[in-house]
Amino acid sequence: MVVNETHVGNILSEVSQEENAFLIGVLPTYDTDGESSDNYRTVAYGQFLIVEKTDYSNLDQEQFLDVFQRTFKITEQIRDLIIRYSAEKQCAFPFLMEIDINSLKMDPVYKLYQCNGWSLEFAL
Repeated sequence: MVVNETHVGNILSEVSQEENAFLIGVLPTYDTDGESSDNYRTVAYGQFLIVEKTDYSNLDQEQFLDVFQRTFKITEQIRDLIIRYSAEKQCAFPFLMEIDINSLKMDPVYKLYQCNGWSLEFAL
């Protein structure tokens, strides 16, 4: 679990390319929702990063795309687990059942401390 991008950098700088994909949980941020004090609520937004360390020195276009394909498959598996846990209401990690499955969003991550992959964002 990390707090911000600097914290991510500290972790990823110690990672080698041989260690495959990493799953990093980002500490949630909080926002408010509602049109008045009568329907005010706090919403937590979380994020998982699924990334691989990338050596750009000998990387061709096909290898570059392979990184995104591999990490995309992992990201899809995590997304699908969250959806399944939400439906089953049973999970070893109860916060996963609280994720609003309509809020799941996947975005590419490019050159984040020499890593590429995907982020999976969600509201709780």
